[in-house]
Amino acid sequence: MKTSYAKLVFLACLAVVAFVGLFQYTVLGQDSPASMPVQEKVATKVYNVRDLIQVEQDHSFKSQVKPVTQLTMEPNPWLSGFGNCAVSTLPPTKQDQVNAILELIRSTIAAESWRENSGTIGTLREINGALVVAQTEANHKQIETLLEQLRKANAARRTVLVQAKWLELDGAGLDKLLGGSGVKAPAEVAADAIKDLPVRYRAQITGMEGQDVHLAAGRGQTVLSENFVSDPKTEMVHWGAILNLSAVMNPDGTATVDFSSLIAEPGEIKPIPMVQHKASSQPAVGMPESLDRLEFNLQSFGGTAKVPLGKPVLIGGSNLAPPGGGPNAKLLYLVLEVSASK
Repeated sequence: MKTSYAKLVFLACLAVVAFVGLFQYTVLGQDSPASMPVQEKVATKVYNVRDLIQVEQDHSFKSQVKPVTQLTMEPNPWLSGFGNCAVSTLPPTKQDQVNAILELIRSTIAAESWRENSGTIGTLREINGALVVAQTEANHKQIETLLEQLRKANAARRTVLVQAKWLELDGAGLDKLLGGSGVKAPAEVAADAIKDLPVRYRAQITGMEGQDVHLAAGRGQTVLSENFVSDPKTEMVHWGAILNLSAVMNPDGTATVDFSSLIAEPGEIKPIPMVQHKASSQPAVGMPESLDRLEFNLQSFGGTAKVPLGKPVLIGGSNLAPPGGGPNAKLLYLVLEVSASK
């Protein structure tokens, strides 16, 4: 009897222990030890990303030799009719590229795990073009895949060659350029037709797909810009052609081109007599007898066009000289030919 009683006490104790354990892991919201997730190991790896953070600068026309429309000067009663230079934005830096990659990784791969995002596992920093990453093996594989995709996207970009010709044409020359087919979009022209037509400016440049580049042809001239009496200052003005453009390849074998063309050529210089105020009996000290008025002929246009690759296309044009030249007056037309590497 005593033995049976002892067994009952032992079994009762086991039941109490089991009940307490079950209460702890279920009622209190905890899982049993067997079902608790195993903490993944964290490994530190280094990734070379120097090719991904290389900064590709745009190269719009910026020079000490300025277009006549961008002469910089303070308001001056003796000079007028000039535009001010536009304020340009700062180009991206290498640190901007680094920050973009770090943010991309933290926001797309296990975002909640990064310590920078209040997580407890991942750390990420850049040192001299290398990413030092502490993460789980599963997340490392995702990082490797992401970097590989970025490299494939960069490798898919193509090198672009742009040829530009500004043709000086009359009505008959324009008909010859278009082969008698009339104006249409895009206005493809025969390469043989261009050979015999007068070219005023021509240029050629190679760049990367999507990169802003410029072409410039002409000459510079020193002009007076401000304070010509007390503190004369001069600037170099560009006479000739300036073309800013960028080209992006399309899957259908065409290119989308953003362009801006500016032609400025000096006209006749006409001295302006400087008249002294009648109330003054003494001549103004340093006052010149006359001021050269800067006159010029200007053509400017821009836009976006979808053009076929490897074929010259008429982009646009207008008369350059003042109107009134009659039906045979010369017009200046821009022809672009865009080609790309395979």
